[in-house]
Amino acid sequence: MRPASRYLFPTLFFALAISTASEEITPLLLSVADAPVPFHGSDGRTHLVYELEMTNFSSGEIVPEKVEILGDGVALQTLEAEAIAKRLQPAGERESTGSLAKSTKALLFLHIVLEPPLSLVSSRIA
Repeated sequence: MRPASRYLFPTLFFALAISTASEEITPLLLSVADAPVPFHGSDGRTHLVYELEMTNFSSGEIVPEKVEILGDGVALQTLEAEAIAKRLQPAGERESTGSLAKSTKALLFLHIVLEPPLSLVSSRIA
């Protein structure tokens, strides 16, 4: 009888090789802690207000140049660097900024007005 480890090792090695080959390191991580809840405003339109958490996972400063909020794959709102600088607040700070220092987190405060109902809202950053 052959030991089971003799057969497991090549399988584990193969699986590890596949997973590392397809990984791509990104220095900026994005997440939404609380899913936005649409609400009807007094203007009769539907609004989404939420925070996009940005984590600079690199050893250098990151300056976001553009953020696009997508709904069903179409840009609902685009923020350029100047608008980002007014809405990006580093963790523990009161003042907004246009950049993320190395190894820091910040919240990007977003307010999107939705015209038609959407099934999927996502973000893209450059």
